[in-house]
Amino acid sequence: MGTDEADDGGEDQRRDEGEFDGEAGEGHEVKNWNDAKMSTWAKMRKLLKKILSGSKNIRFADFVTLIEAFGFTLERITGSHHIFFHPDVPQTISAQPDQNGQAKTYQIKQFIKLAEKYNLKLQDDIGEDDAEDEE
Repeated sequence: MGTDEADDGGEDQRRDEGEFDGEAGEGHEVKNWNDAKMSTWAKMRKLLKKILSGSKNIRFADFVTLIEAFGFTLERITGSHHIFFHPDVPQTISAQPDQNGQAKTYQIKQFIKLAEKYNLKLQDDIGEDDAEDEE
């Protein structure tokens, strides 16, 4: 009985350290940091396409992740209002979830408009554009 408890603790520790290859992780195993980063950026691109196509069913947590992927940083939270700033944008972005945990449509539109106005891009895409400009 004592060895089973020790084994479970070891699995938890390996899982936390990213070394666990058990059944729960199959198909979702992250080989290295670059794989995780690519997966995140692929999700952000997919979410951005969903928003630009007019979808109004966007989870607030996903919207926050997208805002951060455009280079904004969470400055503060006041009540349910999450305030973000960007070093190249003179105004902040305010976002708050609706009662169902969804992003508010008008705030998504405000964010997209601001990103277009200041020609902001997903942080992963910045290096690609700079490389094209240098050629």
